Amino acid sequence: AYLLAQTARIRASLFNFNLPLDFAATWLRERLFEQKPKSLPIPVAPTREFCVFLFTSKIEATIGNIGDMIGWEDDNNTVGSIAAAAKQSLLRLIPHIIPVDSDRASLYRLVLEHGDFGIHNMSITMNANGQPLVTSLYDWQTGCIVPAILSDPLMAVSVDLVTDENAAPSFIRVPDDATPDDQAQYMTWARQYFMALFSPAPNYERAIQAGKDARHLWFALREWRGDDPEGYFGDLGAWAETRMKELSVDLVCILPDSTDTSGMFTRRSVQHR
Repeated sequence: AYLLAQTARIRASLFNFNLPLDFAATWLRERLFEQKPKSLPIPVAPTREFCVFLFTSKIEATIGNIGDMIGWEDDNNTVGSIAAAAKQSLLRLIPHIIPVDSDRASLYRLVLEHGDFGIHNMSITMNANGQPLVTSLYDWQTGCIVPAILSDPLMAVSVDLVTDENAAPSFIRVPDDATPDDQAQYMTWARQYFMALFSPAPNYERAIQAGKDARHLWFALREWRGDDPEGYFGDLGAWAETRMKELSVDLVCILPDSTDTSGMFTRRSVQHR
């Protein structure tokens, strides 16, 4: 518990650190996970508008036009009709899953991410009282900069301590031979860790809760490894369509005008129901 609380305070300090805007502007695109846009359409800023453009640019960089290469060259995959349709669904959904923040300094503040936060990347010694003491956090190879709403609080121990979409503690990457007692211990660790994390960083908890759909999409883009783009993005596109129906997102399409006897078509706004 002592070590978990200490690492949680380190993670909270990292989340709360006020990153200089010029540093973020220099490194945000550079440190994005693949595939990343060649440039960003607007200046880097801690705003909802920038977050929307970041999402849009990331999706367009990941899924090009039909026939374009997708993923990595060695995969020899191209964009098919399913992935292309999913791209359009995702682009339509994005503005509706990026929440309006009444406290702009909270959800869209730019934060520094380690990218692989866990015991395995920490130097730990013992203090004079025989308690473990973290002396360094190393291996920043996957370090990046993201809006707070997309920050990942995962803490790697023998399992990964994570939260669900409501910021409730949970765990993943469970050993196959884990016993019920082991799983109870993992949940205890998760509760201890996130209680210690959210106490000095309450806006972290709020960001996780506010960004449910945005985080789902961002992490799905991050986790793709190039396999089966039609299947992977087809599933993601189906999720986007479902969410738009649930959110009653307006969709502009071409419908015949019932009052028009000429047979011409007019644009109407209809809703997913």
